Amino acid sequence: MGIGLDRAFELFAVAVSFGFLHIDHGEELRVDKPLHLERFTS
Repeated sequence: MGIGLDRAFELFAVAVSFGFLHIDHGEELRVDKPLHLERFTS
């Protein structure tokens, strides 16, 4: 069971906008590789 690519990008953008995800700008964002999420602790 999965979701479409468009929906995945939409959810990713919303999560970043609301601060649920933080982007590591030290790494290149690639659409040809899997997206790995890591727990962020401040």
